[in-house]
Amino acid sequence: MSSRVSSPVLVGRSVELDRLLAALRRASGTASSGDVGADGLRSSAILLGGEAGVGKTRLVHELSQVATQDGATVLLGGCVVLGDGALPYAPIAEALRGLARATPPAELDVLLGTGRAELARLVPDLAPPPADAVPGQSLDWAQARLFELFLGMLERLADRTPVVLIVEDLHWSDRSTRDLLGFLVRNLGDIPVVLVMSYRSDELHRRHPLRPFLAELGRSSRVERLELAPLDRRDAAAQLRAIAGRDLDPHLVESIHARSGGNPFFAEELLMAAGDDGRTELPVTLRDALLARITDLAEPTQEVLRVASAAGQRLDPALVARAAAIDDDTLYEALREAVGRQVLVPDLGGVGIERYAFRHALVQEAIYDDLLPGERTRLHSAFARTLEACCADASHAAELAYHWHEANDLPSALGWSVAAGAAAEAAYAFAEAVTQYERAAGLWDQVADAEARAGRDQVDLLATLAGVARYPEPSRAVAHIQAAIRLVDEVRDPVRCGLLHERLGRYAWSSGQGELANEGYRAAVRLIPAEPASGARARALAGLAQILALGARFAESLPVAEEALALARAVGARDIEGHALNTVAMDRGILGDLENGFREIHQAIAIANEVGIIDDIGRGHANLTWLLDVAGRLEEAVVAAETGAEVAERLGLIRFFGSHLLCGQADYLYRLGRWDESERAVHRAESAGSTGVNAILEQELLGRLALGRGRFDEAEERLRPLAPLAERAADVQFVGPVQASLASLALWRGTPEVALAGLLAAIDRIAFTPEIRIGELFALGLRAAADAVELATARRAPNDQGRAVEAGEALLAGIRRRHAEVLERRPVFTTASEAWLRLCEAEATRLRRTPDPAAWERAAAAWVEPELPFQEGYARWREGEVILAARGDRGLAATALRRALEVARRLGAAPLEREVTALATRARLVLDDSDAVGGETEAPDLAVELGLTAREREVLGLIALGRTNRQIAETLFISQNTAGVHVSNILGKLGVSGRGEAAAIAYRLGLVTQDGPVDP
Repeated sequence: MSSRVSSPVLVGRSVELDRLLAALRRASGTASSGDVGADGLRSSAILLGGEAGVGKTRLVHELSQVATQDGATVLLGGCVVLGDGALPYAPIAEALRGLARATPPAELDVLLGTGRAELARLVPDLAPPPADAVPGQSLDWAQARLFELFLGMLERLADRTPVVLIVEDLHWSDRSTRDLLGFLVRNLGDIPVVLVMSYRSDELHRRHPLRPFLAELGRSSRVERLELAPLDRRDAAAQLRAIAGRDLDPHLVESIHARSGGNPFFAEELLMAAGDDGRTELPVTLRDALLARITDLAEPTQEVLRVASAAGQRLDPALVARAAAIDDDTLYEALREAVGRQVLVPDLGGVGIERYAFRHALVQEAIYDDLLPGERTRLHSAFARTLEACCADASHAAELAYHWHEANDLPSALGWSVAAGAAAEAAYAFAEAVTQYERAAGLWDQVADAEARAGRDQVDLLATLAGVARYPEPSRAVAHIQAAIRLVDEVRDPVRCGLLHERLGRYAWSSGQGELANEGYRAAVRLIPAEPASGARARALAGLAQILALGARFAESLPVAEEALALARAVGARDIEGHALNTVAMDRGILGDLENGFREIHQAIAIANEVGIIDDIGRGHANLTWLLDVAGRLEEAVVAAETGAEVAERLGLIRFFGSHLLCGQADYLYRLGRWDESERAVHRAESAGSTGVNAILEQELLGRLALGRGRFDEAEERLRPLAPLAERAADVQFVGPVQASLASLALWRGTPEVALAGLLAAIDRIAFTPEIRIGELFALGLRAAADAVELATARRAPNDQGRAVEAGEALLAGIRRRHAEVLERRPVFTTASEAWLRLCEAEATRLRRTPDPAAWERAAAAWVEPELPFQEGYARWREGEVILAARGDRGLAATALRRALEVARRLGAAPLEREVTALATRARLVLDDSDAVGGETEAPDLAVELGLTAREREVLGLIALGRTNRQIAETLFISQNTAGVHVSNILGKLGVSGRGEAAAIAYRLGLVTQDGPVDP
């Protein structure tokens, strides 16, 4: 039909191309008003989906050409699949190779900056990659640093020209590539970069790993989605006419469009199969069309293509020649024919070497699928032998592992899988390292000389596997390290077994299994002997001390940390010394010795900087802010958190301990009443792309802010998934805030029993000095108990009432004991402890139904010095409520309620504001005009002030006694309809939605008792 296969012009994609070019114009700063995105930023992230062959590559190629002509820098890379796996960071590595090839060496040095050696882990051509991680940098932060370095390189490149980064075939992507792309989407901000990611939508089965990634990106307003639909008849005809260079028989065009379904690639292949005269019968399927084109080629060309199909989408001519055992003349004659017939195309991704690629992945897949099983085995074996002979290095380890596995050579597959795992680990592609190491572990029992092939024993392999698995999936790390422990005899080899248990403690903690972590560390300390002194025992002790402290067991942690510190100093383990000193400082400060705690935490940070232990630099800054928090120095904690976040950003670790510090800062700002600043801080943490416990803390903070502002449904959505995590976690910095927020939500929604149960469990689990977090749990617990008593009284449920009173009294006794202990042993915490105790004692007056305005006045005053305004506002609300219930001074009640309203409005605390204004409305107090109540001191009848008639007061008394409308009617000798009208009027005047709330308010304000209405 024609020597041309593809249309020389882009057909049917003008709308989609315009959207891509609009993104390019935003990046270039030449956007019109219609091009500006919703966020106003210059960066864009676009997901380009569509079925195989629908034209995604052609569309991004068009974008590349326009971008290059406009002076932008285009970086292009594609994902590479190897069986069920993928080459780690393949598209990023390809993009970097292209950049290196196109950039003069001096400019490349500037662009890569100090990250050149680390980025060389992805592309060894850039520089000799370092043998190990950055000195002192554990793998916990290594991948994050790599991501930050790549982002920094993009920023420097975008300072010169706008950048278009295109990642093709995302459906074949590895986990590490997806993590990096997600990081870029969250952090590009106003950098002039257009990120385009294409994928086959028809490949995404229900469990495809790309699905959750697409769903996550889909929640971001910064991500635009483009879905390429098949061409309609008119565009399909235009495409075929452009390929042929002339008009075609309408029947042929109609037949091709029907067979291809509007898919441009299918149409191209069917047109080629139609023959020069267009009369050859069209193949039934695309596979038939593709294979028909291949069978028209010379036999040597077909053989080269069959061999090449086993290598994948791209091929190296030299490797294919060796694998196929053909000479260069035969090879190049075959390549010339394949390229001339547009089965293969030159691949521009190679650096300094000649490469080719199949014109479309579907061509390679069709040829490979047509091979007999025996042919596939033979070809994979030939490629494996060829690669081993010429390229047996880390950069080809994954390919060798794949080919040997497909060739059913299990011993070789095991050895190269271990090597591929090590190569992926060195590139910080942890998910891919897990895949390779797990393949090796699965082959172990099938290979006679497995230990020799792997270069290590089975225990070491499993320990290595667990070490990398803890980053993408900590729970799998736990399973693998437990498997390693089962293979070691603790009697014969106690030190090795102890070190494995130490790792179990670390991995279990990372996966949220607090008790298992404790067991692991305790076993490590038990197994590793005290004599001779060793760094192994010091490490185990330091780890145990850390998680004891994180679990709020500070008194138990301190002697363990001190022993670890002394042992580390004795053996000269400076890194363990700094780690243990960090914990010692935390323990001392929490236990009341703040002076030494602050001195030692600064020493620990200095050691971490000296040795270059990035983990402990971050931990030190986080613990410093925590000490300032428990000392009540929240303003200083805000500043210290900002300083720590700046350090994290400088180290390239903002999304790890930097985001943790920002979460802490958001918490301090919230408690200080600076809610808008708190929200900005948590969004800064969120935009950094946090993982693990940081992501949980972010959701708690956002849920708390939504709750405080009255957005209960949003708060529920954010907080409810955290409940099971809080139940099994052992980390006080997580359990306390989550349980407090969940309890507050339950209280505002009128389910105090739920709040009380959760709070009692949380207090038992994180029992320690009553500083800011535990005090809040006690106060919320007493509030919940008092609310539960009110509801139980209204419902005529004496058993429920008794249980609530018992729980509340136990809580009051508990906080009093803790306060006495503070006064005796940790007087530095007196102010915070006193404030929480006063609030608890005031709640107890509600619990006991003994209204005491003075108790609430003392509670409110106690929060002025700590400067926690919400607590003061809450106490002032209750103070005004009790004054009204006791029929006291209306002017005094109005003063208290005005202060509560002022706090609520300043914070934006909508639920508190609603309660205050509802109470004022019921009491006929005008809080916005001080003259409205003047100096009136004699309290009139509240029933009258609430607008209740004498009959409505009688009805309210019966409602409080739990009577139905029919029973009310019988008691008062009125009709049931009239009783219903009275009930509706009462609910309206009290501003409540149900009979239970009306009864609770009546009891609270002293309008009725359990015997009925109170006489005026």
